[in-house]
Amino acid sequence: MKLKQIVYKELSARQKEVYNFQKLAGILADYGFNCIKLHDDWQGCGQGNLLA
Repeated sequence: MKLKQIVYKELSARQKEVYNFQKLAGILADYGFNCIKLHDDWQGCGQGNLLA
């Protein structure tokens, strides 16, 4: 199988978000962390109701 590197500038905003998450998750894995991206933002981001 031949793999081709992506061109970051050509990615959509959503693809860049996933790419950045995976890069960071890989770095944190070296320190024993396991990252899981939650795609369901059921209470909204930054609405101040994190602990409500």
